[in-house]
Amino acid sequence: MVYERIKRLEQANEQDTLNYFAGAITEREKKKGQLHKVFTDSFDAKGIHNEKFFNQKLEYKHRNPVSCKWKLVIDYTDYEHRSASFYETGEIKNYEPFDYRLM
Repeated sequence: MVYERIKRLEQANEQDTLNYFAGAITEREKKKGQLHKVFTDSFDAKGIHNEKFFNQKLEYKHRNPVSCKWKLVIDYTDYEHRSASFYETGEIKNYEPFDYRLM
């Protein structure tokens, strides 16, 4: 969607807007090849104060990459880049598990 907007701005020769978006790029983003920054970075941190909230976030983390449009695997415990298999079966796949109880 962002690329489509940039393309339309280029076709309309909207140089001021394109320059504005190009000026928002950090040096790190430039090194990665990014040319325009349309959206502002955001970080919405929330503290985990109870087990119910922790489990809700863990469930989201485990299921999100394999649900809806992604559908990377049928069973979310089969996705090797998440800890779901460890929490469900004790099997360690391609990651290092973190035991929050040690905090």
